[in-house]
Amino acid sequence: MMTFGEILKEKRLEKKLTLEQVEKAIKIRTKFLRSIEENDFKSFESTPTLRGFIRNYTSFLGFSIPQIMAFYRRQSEDRQQNLLPHPAPIIAGFKITPQLVTIFTVALLLIFFIGFLISQYLAFSGSPVLSVSYPPDNIVVNNPQIDVIGTSDPDSTLQINNQSIRMDDKGKFKVTIPLSAGLNQITIRATNKYQKTSSVTRQLRLEQ
Repeated sequence: MMTFGEILKEKRLEKKLTLEQVEKAIKIRTKFLRSIEENDFKSFESTPTLRGFIRNYTSFLGFSIPQIMAFYRRQSEDRQQNLLPHPAPIIAGFKITPQLVTIFTVALLLIFFIGFLISQYLAFSGSPVLSVSYPPDNIVVNNPQIDVIGTSDPDSTLQINNQSIRMDDKGKFKVTIPLSAGLNQITIRATNKYQKTSSVTRQLRLEQ
């Protein structure tokens, strides 16, 4: 699955913009924009500053701010989990008895079982991630077809205007959709195995 920084970079390159051009447009230094795209946040003085830069960059590229911030929060949570300290080693000379081994084994199995139940509950109660990087909403085009580009959970079922769409093994998709003259609405819907659904709608006008 793409990180939110990769999604932003892909959109910038799609618009054929350099980091220097973006810096002039939104007054955020190139080094910070590059750090955001590379998911490297050590150069930011505070989390609120980082979030503000992400929001400005996201808005400039035409993305939905809540969706990109949801990606950022998920990556931040994963990073915090990876930074949790490892259990301390057993003190040398500690006497290990069969009873202690049994208690430790049972406790470990119980922890794994509870963790499994929690993960299943979260999977069941949560909707799949769905991000549409292109097209932006409410645009005017003169080409009778348009590419719809985005990402979702790889194990989800994806439909665009009720037509099933294939994703690659990383959850990426790119589909060309025909347009009719006037107002068009494109509805992208992802459904996971628990029948939880996420949807994104794009409206655009074809003028010929």
